[in-house]
Amino acid sequence: MSLTEETLAKINRFQAIVQGRIVRLTRPRLSGMPNLLVLLWFPGLLVGAACVLVMFGISGSSTAAWASYFGDQAGVTVLAGEPRPIRSDEWMIQSGWVVSQYQLGFPVMNGAFPGGVNSLMYNDAPTLHWSMAFRPHLLGFFVLPLDQAMSVRWWLPVVALVGMCYVLIVLFLPTRPLSAAALSIAAFCSPIIQWWMLPSTLWPVAWAFAVLTAVVLALKVSKRWVRVAAAVVAGYLTVTMAMSLYVPYMVATFVPVLFVSVGLAASAARAGALRWRLVLARLTPLLVAGAVAVFVVGLWLFQQRTSVQQVLSTAYPGARNTLPGQGDRHDLLALMSAPFQSALNSGDFSGLGVNPPESASPLLVGLFLVPAVIWVIVHFRRTTGYLDWALVSTLAANLFVLAFLYIPGWAVISKPLGLFLTTEHRLRLAFVVLNVVTVALLVHRLDTLKRRGPWWVASSVAALVVLSVIVVALGLRNAHSTVTEPKSVWICVALALTAAVVWIVRRRLLPAAVALLLVSVALCGRVNPMTSGVYDLRETEAGRAVLALSAANGGARWVNVGGPEVMSILFEAGVPMYGGMQTYPPTLMWNEIDPMGRYEHQWNRLAQVKWTLGAGEPVVSNPAPDAIDVTFDACSDFAQSNVRFVLSDVPVESPCARTLQVITQGTTTVYIAEVTQPGRA
Repeated sequence: MSLTEETLAKINRFQAIVQGRIVRLTRPRLSGMPNLLVLLWFPGLLVGAACVLVMFGISGSSTAAWASYFGDQAGVTVLAGEPRPIRSDEWMIQSGWVVSQYQLGFPVMNGAFPGGVNSLMYNDAPTLHWSMAFRPHLLGFFVLPLDQAMSVRWWLPVVALVGMCYVLIVLFLPTRPLSAAALSIAAFCSPIIQWWMLPSTLWPVAWAFAVLTAVVLALKVSKRWVRVAAAVVAGYLTVTMAMSLYVPYMVATFVPVLFVSVGLAASAARAGALRWRLVLARLTPLLVAGAVAVFVVGLWLFQQRTSVQQVLSTAYPGARNTLPGQGDRHDLLALMSAPFQSALNSGDFSGLGVNPPESASPLLVGLFLVPAVIWVIVHFRRTTGYLDWALVSTLAANLFVLAFLYIPGWAVISKPLGLFLTTEHRLRLAFVVLNVVTVALLVHRLDTLKRRGPWWVASSVAALVVLSVIVVALGLRNAHSTVTEPKSVWICVALALTAAVVWIVRRRLLPAAVALLLVSVALCGRVNPMTSGVYDLRETEAGRAVLALSAANGGARWVNVGGPEVMSILFEAGVPMYGGMQTYPPTLMWNEIDPMGRYEHQWNRLAQVKWTLGAGEPVVSNPAPDAIDVTFDACSDFAQSNVRFVLSDVPVESPCARTLQVITQGTTTVYIAEVTQPGRA
């Protein structure tokens, strides 16, 4: 035997040993379910990694964007990436609410607004209330320093989403744990999740995977305690998701869950594995958990009914009524544009949307695999005599969501499913769930049939990918978009995506999963920074001055004149102010600003409330649907009766105000003024 042949023989023996050990480690239980090692190794790894990140106070928050205003802050370090100013919903509004609640001692009614605003509404802020038992990501604020608590808030929903996604995949594919791990991370790195990354975005997706996991376990596992435990987790996450109150994402994930759950139940009954009566009996713990969750959420909403009514009565967002078919050709291009979305990292979104988050779209793997799904459904029917209702329902869900986006005229069907409560952009989140389910079910069925998809099917799914990329590229170029300029990136992404769907059809899931992971990371791995610490505006020079003045003049009310920095300093400091980030209009505050209600339409909305210098009594306007501008005159009756101090980014020149301090930090200069009687400035 030559040296080369001997080396090859050794390599083959080594591969055989490794493969044998992998087979033994991943061998499923007799029931066909994954063994304990396969089930727990990856979720355990996620929990361990999250604990390390929490220990060092590391999160993906962009609060370090405040450094562009006030310079660097001790204890806050951007370790990788860069803050995203466009994600102000995260680093300014929601993080601002968190710090404000932290400063005030976690009240239900945040007293920064005269009359108070219910902190349980929308803003995902820690509050001393029984409902925090169902918001686990907020519990850290009651026992940990701010940096570590913010890290818990960031990473716990991530662990839940990725972990539940992994568990669902290995329930279908118990011998493919590495593929399941890669697919789970790829789902989390989807552009639409990364650009909208907040607990209110992540929990609905985690909930969808948890409910589908509970359905699979109910239909496949005979042990009652397993079914009950899975149902409890699903019911708990139902409450967690519902308390975010962001309905558009809930609806987006509810539709896939409904379709796929019905399909899984029908498959179990029609294939003879279980009778319908037994199917319903197996699902009873999950149905009971759902009913309990509805009761808990209903009780919570009843207790907060006054605030809920105020939210629903706003002019914006108010009551949504999205009809089918509101998407146009440009929206369709944006939906298919994921291979081009690395351009969003550099701020280029031309031709895709109004900003990078609104332009974000998931990889449409489930839609690209439609020819393969149809082939498997037909082949399975011919081979076994049964219709694969699970795959049929998954196919139907993909087409149903797509039809709602672009085909008008069937609201009578879509409205009972709640689709009128979402929007075209938010509904794209449904494809994140459907991508995972489609791949898992398709490969599971191919494994069952011990077949690889024929090359003509693989070629057809590859053609769909290539065709979609060409259509988007031509459409964007015709619209004079510059998104297509960095050709090397999107061409490589398109090639990797094409290879991935072909590998899936050919039952080579591991290289496909790795390719999808690499594509997702290439597109969105740099969207959110890795930041140690939280940029706390209370620790700025202006923040400390505001707190000192407020402590010396208890109950004194402030007005924020100027940009977001002065508004946020006052709000995070928790001082009484006629401004800030209102979820709904606090009645007392607006009765004092606008006693005649002349501007009710302008202020009756979820919005940031900012002031500008003007003359006379306050005049209210809306530069944007979620923004309120109010004019301020220190000599007005309103100011003389209600305002003591002003924090402004411009000098307050008025016979009724005197400047107390001028503070410069970083690139920002702010002025603290005191309202006085006319002529005493």
